Amino acid sequence: MSSFTEKLKPFIDIYNSQIDLFSSPKEFMKSVISYNIVFLDIDMPEIDGISIAKKRAGNNEKIVFVTNRESLVFQAYNETSSIGFVRKNHLSDDLNDVF
Repeated sequence: MSSFTEKLKPFIDIYNSQIDLFSSPKEFMKSVISYNIVFLDIDMPEIDGISIAKKRAGNNEKIVFVTNRESLVFQAYNETSSIGFVRKNHLSDDLNDVF
């Protein structure tokens, strides 16, 4: 289990929710499920998180970007309907802010 997933677990328990993990961006893009909230890394192989958020815009999903690339925050806000950012080096604090 990744550190990010471990940090999400308390919120999943509080909100009586479930989490689906995808091993690749392409696998996620094949999903026909519309999620309440989607956490996307901006830097991923094959396709970046901003591009995925744009392609899934019609699903009315709340997008939260997970990143170490704070320089891309404004680009992501301007090009997507993201609701927040979680910095990898501040996971606990930023997740509290998002939830």
